[in-house]
Amino acid sequence: MNNDFPSIDIPWDEFDKVTFTEFIGSPGIAYDDFKQQKALTGTITTQDGKTLSGKIVYDLDEEFQHELLQGKNNDFEYTIPFHRIKRIEQASLNRCLVELKSGEKLSLSDTQDVNEKNQGVLVFSDIKSDPKYIPWEEVKSIDFK
Repeated sequence: MNNDFPSIDIPWDEFDKVTFTEFIGSPGIAYDDFKQQKALTGTITTQDGKTLSGKIVYDLDEEFQHELLQGKNNDFEYTIPFHRIKRIEQASLNRCLVELKSGEKLSLSDTQDVNEKNQGVLVFSDIKSDPKYIPWEEVKSIDFK
């Protein structure tokens, strides 16, 4: 396990063997890590090539970097903090390609965050303006800062 994936659900039938060893290292995310909540920001590119930049509210309910993107790859269920995500690109309405800041790439599907049930995104270009709503089917990609 690494910090890119604080949670991966793996079905039992995928295991041949499990060996438990003593854990050495950092326990991962601590309570104090959530004191400085940073907003999601970045650039959205629409299917027709337009771009909008600013504060992002993803799926109309995730707006901070500590919040989690959920998706499945085959039988593996991933839960990834947004602060680890560099880019989300729609491969289809049912699947997204997720690129992490570490360079790792995942194809995820089967959850609302990455399929046609996604509620879309809000983009606040500046603090004083009303947000622009972009339906999920119009989103081509999101590049996070």
